[in-house]
This record gives sequence, C-alpha cells and structure tokens, in this order.
Amino acid sequence: MVSLAVNRSSARRSQVTLISQVRTEWLKVHPDWTQLGVLARGPDDTYTGAPYEQRQRVRQLDTELASGKLDLEEGRSKVSELTPSSTTVVEFFSYLSELILDGRVRPSEVYSVLGPDVARHGRTIRWVLGLGEVKWAPSDFIDDRGTSWNQWTDYVNVNQFHDRTERILLLFDCLWATLARRGDHNWHLILFCAQVKQNGSGEHCRRRAIRLAAERGRWIHGIRLQRLLLESEYVRLRSIHKDRDPLPVSMFVDWAPEKLVRQGRWRRRALRTCIRALRLELERPKNFP
Repeated sequence: MVSLAVNRSSARRSQVTLISQVRTEWLKVHPDWTQLGVLARGPDDTYTGAPYEQRQRVRQLDTELASGKLDLEEGRSKVSELTPSSTTVVEFFSYLSELILDGRVRPSEVYSVLGPDVARHGRTIRWVLGLGEVKWAPSDFIDDRGTSWNQWTDYVNVNQFHDRTERILLLFDCLWATLARRGDHNWHLILFCAQVKQNGSGEHCRRRAIRLAAERGRWIHGIRLQRLLLESEYVRLRSIHKDRDPLPVSMFVDWAPEKLVRQGRWRRRALRTCIRALRLELERPKNFP
C-alpha cells in the first residue's frame, strides 16, 4: 500500500510538471495563434484576443490589396509572410492531442491551459488545416469582409498536415466538449452546436476518437473520450442553467431541449411535460378566453 501511494504521488508530480511545461510552451505559441486568428476571422473580430499591432498589420495589408497596389503574386507573398507560424501552431496542437491519446494528461487539464478562447475557435483551426475558408467579421472599413481576402489566403493551407489533421480535430472536439460541460460559453451557441452534432457530425467525431485510440491499443481510453464527446452532443442542464432564474421560454420552444439537454432520470419526464404545456400556451390564440 505504501509503495502504491508513493507511485501515485510520483506520477501526479510528473503530470503537474508536464502541465507546467505545456503552459510555458503555450505562452510562446500564443502570439502565432492570435496572428492566425486575425487572418482567419478578420482584424475587427473582438474574440481573437490579438493585440493592436497584429490587427493593424492585417488591416493595412487588406487595404493595399483592395486598392490594387499589389497584384495577385505580390499579395500572396505578403500574406505568406504572416502565416509561417501555422506549422508551429499545428505541431503544438498535435503534441497536445498525442498527450491526450496516450493518457498522459486529461482533456480538462489541457482545457485549463488553453481556455475557452481557444476551444470556441474551431473555424480558425479548420482554416489552418486547409479544411475551411476565411470568414471575416463585419466591419465599417470594408464591405463584404473576407470575400476578396479569400483569393489571397485560399492557397496558404491546403490540407498539408495529413495525419496530424485528425489528431488536432480530436483535440478541439475534446476542448469543446469540456467547454459545454462547464458552460463556458453562451447557452444558445452550446445548444446550436449540440443540434448540429446530433444531425450526424457528433457520431463521426466519436468514431474518430475510438479509432485514434485503438491505433495505440487504448480501447478503454477511447471509450472514455467518447463519453466526454457526448457532453457536447447532449448538454447537461446544469451547464447552461447555473443560476436560479427561470430559463427563457424561447429556449424550450425553439431548441427542443428534450433532445438536446440531458437531465436526471426523475426530472426528464417533468421537464418534457413542462415543455408541452409551454408550447400549448404559446400556440393558443390571443383572444382565447
């Protein structure tokens, strides 16, 4: 018993040291990540967390491209100068995914390092991996944001990371599932993603988790990851309802929480009855006595 306690204590110290090293490396990679976020989401997106210098650099380049001062090749060359950090970011996220698949760290520990500001930027990492297009936030500077920018960035990342792509997608699936479990985002966005995942993408993500874990001979760990991913597909009620205020009626009517929200066994039937009553009340004519 004493040796077992000593081994567990030693393993825990090693894990804490590893998490500390990951946090240190993340501080070095973070400026590269925010630069990619500005390129993918635009300099006026307030959720990228990028400093003013990075935003202004991209905004100035966008103005030069839109005014015709640079031709296609010159513009692509300028954009390429802002994207050499993509390989560094991909390698770092791939390393984190390997740590999770090997069971050396838990997804919740990785989430504590990266936080919700990374977990909710799945669109950015898909563009970095060559699986998505640029979509800029609206702005008063230039109309139709991101449309002209695509011709400069569509060639930068063209699915060039191969097997690392699936590992990184698994990492972001785990981060989003942890975010949904903790309720670290707006409840309507968490439920919207749950709805999308229940339409087919959630099953694909869970199959990817078990396949990548099975390749390492860690079937049990793959099942644990599958259970975690269900947190983003069937959201816990307490994750989106942390206070004592009543939930909005529109939430019950528009989002069908009997399918999206996971409750306890004894509360499920009562919640469904409440939802039906609310729908009947809203569908009743106004002049009904």
